[in-house]
Amino acid sequence: FDNSGNLNLKNNITRSEFVTLVIRIMGYDRDKNTETVDLGFFDANEIHPWANEYVKLAIKYGLLKGYPGNLIKPNAIVTNAEAQTVLLRALGYEKNLTGNWPDNILTKSKELGLGSGMLVEPGKALTRGESAVVIYNSLSINFN
Repeated sequence: FDNSGNLNLKNNITRSEFVTLVIRIMGYDRDKNTETVDLGFFDANEIHPWANEYVKLAIKYGLLKGYPGNLIKPNAIVTNAEAQTVLLRALGYEKNLTGNWPDNILTKSKELGLGSGMLVEPGKALTRGESAVVIYNSLSINFN
C-alpha cells in the first residue's frame, strides 16, 4: 500500500508480492533458515531486495517452482491460475491432482471454493483486491 494508506486494490499484484502474502499467512516467515535455498534461476537478480527472503521461502516450501527455461519471473503479474496454484500447494492439495495444469488446479479450486466470489478467467492477471479474496477464501479450507 502507498504512503497515503491506499491499498490500491485495483492494481495488479506481482508473483513476489503474492507469495509474500501467502508466506506470511502460512507463518513461514518465522523460518530464518534460507541460506541453503538455491536461487539459481536465470532471472533471480530481478528479485527486489525486500522480496528475496520471501521468494526463497516460497521455493523452500514448494510454493514456487519456476518456469521452463529456469525462470522465476518475480516481477511478472500473477494470474488467477498461478495464484490458485500457490495456494493449493500451501494447503497441500497439489500432490493429489490429476490432469494437466491449469485445468487440474481450477477443478480442485472450484471444488474447495477457493475462487468463490470471483469471476476471473484463469489467465487473467489478478488485482490486489482479487488476491485478497482468494487468500481470504483459503483461510476456511482444511489442510490436506
